[in-house]
Amino acid sequence: MSKSTVELERVASILKLLGDKTRLTMVKILDSHDACVCEFVEIFKTSQPAISQHIRKLKDAGLVREARRGQWLLIP
Repeated sequence: MSKSTVELERVASILKLLGDKTRLTMVKILDSHDACVCEFVEIFKTSQPAISQHIRKLKDAGLVREARRGQWLLIP
């Protein structure tokens, strides 16, 4: 595969991740301030494991990272 094909696949993967309304909203929130998993649980009215799954996918894609302050998240 060429370098441009690999890059296009990465971009397509990120866009697919952000096609989910919950993950897109999380990234938007994190763009303006740090947030805790517990805040997302309250905002989205969903379980902590479900929120953690979304966060894991965003972390795996390199879109968010966890700071050392427990479960607080930051945009890199």
